[in-house]
Amino acid sequence: MLMVRRSDTAEWALTTGCLEPGEQPATGAVREVWEETGIEVTVERLLAVEALDLAVAPNGDQIHWLCVGLLCRYGGGTARVNDDESVAVGWFAAEALPPLPPHQARCVSLVLAGGRGVWLAESGFTSPSV
Repeated sequence: MLMVRRSDTAEWALTTGCLEPGEQPATGAVREVWEETGIEVTVERLLAVEALDLAVAPNGDQIHWLCVGLLCRYGGGTARVNDDESVAVGWFAAEALPPLPPHQARCVSLVLAGGRGVWLAESGFTSPSV
């Protein structure tokens, strides 16, 4: 699996990023992987969708990230640090992955389990009694 060592936390992670205005998630994933690693990919399928816990940006903005996990297939290129968001890029065997945030570890587990379903976080919503 292709991973990047983030420049802001020095932790290994799957490639992540934000969509450009009007950009679709699959297009954004392909662009982000190339921008960060120099690798061309194609998106194969949706893995998971979940909102992360509230985060506070350095400027004080409160953010709820919506994570859309997509399975991508290698299409070409040589892995390299391709922007300032990463300090290293590497390929890892499934049994040698570094620790990952829970939402990323969940995506990896879904891929390794081989299922075709999509994981959706529980909503926690309960309709009021009528």
